Parts: sequence; C-alpha cells; structure tokens
Amino acid sequence: MVDQVPGLLSLEISIDERSGATGVKHTRRVVVDQAPALFLLPCGDSRCADGEHDLTTPVMRALRAHETSFQGSDSCMGSLGPAACGRVVHFDAVAQYRP
Repeated sequence: MVDQVPGLLSLEISIDERSGATGVKHTRRVVVDQAPALFLLPCGDSRCADGEHDLTTPVMRALRAHETSFQGSDSCMGSLGPAACGRVVHFDAVAQYRP
C-alpha cells in the first residue's frame, strides 16, 4: 500500500457490521508497510453464499486524497438461500500521514 499512498504512516478502520438489530463491531489496524491496497471483508453471516464487502474503492480514494478521517458503508451482495443477504458494513477510518 505504501507505493499507492506515499507518506501514509498509519490506518485504523473501525467496522460495524449489522443485520437488523444484531451486529458486530471490531477495529482493524493496518500494517501500512506490509498491507496490499485491497480492503475485502467476508460477510459476517455464516449462512451467506458468495458474500463479501469490498471497501477498496472508497478507502483508497480517501487515502489518495490524504483525508485523515473518513467513513463509508457497503451492502453484502451475497444470498441467503433465495433472498439477498443485505448485511451492511459501516466503517470509520483514521489515517495519519508524514508532513
């Protein structure tokens, strides 16, 4: 990721994944000098087929713009049997850059 966003020192992403009233929260601290520029999260519902959350585009757009705080969301496009999964991930990120 360092080659994609020169000057990036740290990145922390707080993730809140929801399905109706239930949800899971966690924080991911990215090891900037070793991480690929790819932000894919598997769907948190074990029954979901072919589901994931691709946060790559909004995260990389914000990092390339040197934003220090940004957020976004993504809906799972997988399926739960004949129905769409629709589980939603919201994220808040904080980045630090070299001056």
